[in-house]
Amino acid sequence: MCKKIFLFFCFFYLSFFVKGICSQHKSKDSKILKFGMSTVLTGPNASIGKEFSFGVKALFAKINKKGGIQGKKLKLIVLDDGYDPKRTIKNMYKLIRKEKVLGIIGNVGTPTGVVAMPIAIQNKILFFAPFTGAQALRPNPPNRYVFHYRASYYEEIKCLLDGIFKYTNIKPDEVAFFTQKDAYGDEIFKAGIKVLKKYGFKKEVIHVRYLRNTLYVKEAAAMLLRINPPPKVIVLGGTYSACSKFIKILRKYGFKGIFVSVSFIGSEALASIAKKDPLAGEGVIISQVVPFFNENLPLIKQYLKDISSFRPGKKPTLISLEGYIAADILVKALRKIKGEITRESIIDALEGLGRFDIGIGVPLKLSPKDHQASHYVWITIIKNGKLMPFDFKEFSYEMVN
Repeated sequence: MCKKIFLFFCFFYLSFFVKGICSQHKSKDSKILKFGMSTVLTGPNASIGKEFSFGVKALFAKINKKGGIQGKKLKLIVLDDGYDPKRTIKNMYKLIRKEKVLGIIGNVGTPTGVVAMPIAIQNKILFFAPFTGAQALRPNPPNRYVFHYRASYYEEIKCLLDGIFKYTNIKPDEVAFFTQKDAYGDEIFKAGIKVLKKYGFKKEVIHVRYLRNTLYVKEAAAMLLRINPPPKVIVLGGTYSACSKFIKILRKYGFKGIFVSVSFIGSEALASIAKKDPLAGEGVIISQVVPFFNENLPLIKQYLKDISSFRPGKKPTLISLEGYIAADILVKALRKIKGEITRESIIDALEGLGRFDIGIGVPLKLSPKDHQASHYVWITIIKNGKLMPFDFKEFSYEMVN
């Protein structure tokens, strides 16, 4: 009998203790607005994920210093997927079911995005501002849970090729493609073909490829070097590590054409490589989905101030700027919510933003019928190992002959 009474009291106190711990944990969590990100933090493309997540964290840190949202602090939980879709799937379920985040923000990549987006939709949770311009992640009509900040890859490539065809004597049949052998590379090629067809191009296009997360580009380079006459423009659909090696091989063996790339390449990382070895990136023209940070724009000034405060000495990058902008838009929506901040109220708030201005020199818009905030593209070039703004009117004779 005494043993039964003893066990009863042990069970009672243990239950009380566990309840207290859970209550304390719940109370602590109730003061935090958690968002998740599955991105690349290791491997040859690590700088992309690190820079984007840094930008989001810098904006969150500024908001938290000012009291947060409704008195609650913003928190970003970042999981490494190594740019591997299989790891992305695991991360998504962990963020949604275990961490119970309010939304997903800033996942990097197309191959990872095409597996992450359906999971977000199935679980009715925000999938916001992925670092990709892929059409496959832009449902039409838009899905309630999927939102983008950036211009699409088609819009980027159209801006690049329109500029080349307008200001040089290069023709559509003198364009070739070098891309990753995956969903990202497919998207770049499809977008490029779509642009070329607008110029009446109907021939077979030169397209060489390499495997994602590798630097095995020699075979692709050799295939292209055997083509006679050689193309005058090569559209790059890869990341900085592989593209720099590909560019160096072609330059070493006498290729004189122009390299152009969409923003996903990792512009500053490529410029850093080119600074040490000009053959590996000098002169590459890169489209951007954010304005260059030397422009006299309110958000750029605030971004530079906030990243310096968050991590003194940290250099600005266009990728971290994009992360900062994405977080700024999200915060703008969160501040519109009057009642409880939930997964559904966040969606309603984003769709309710309408036409708005965050200080980047162009208006943005989100609505129930339009889930892509920006359709603007800026152009840059790597010159003397530095990334700088570029106007296609600046083409020199040497660049096109």
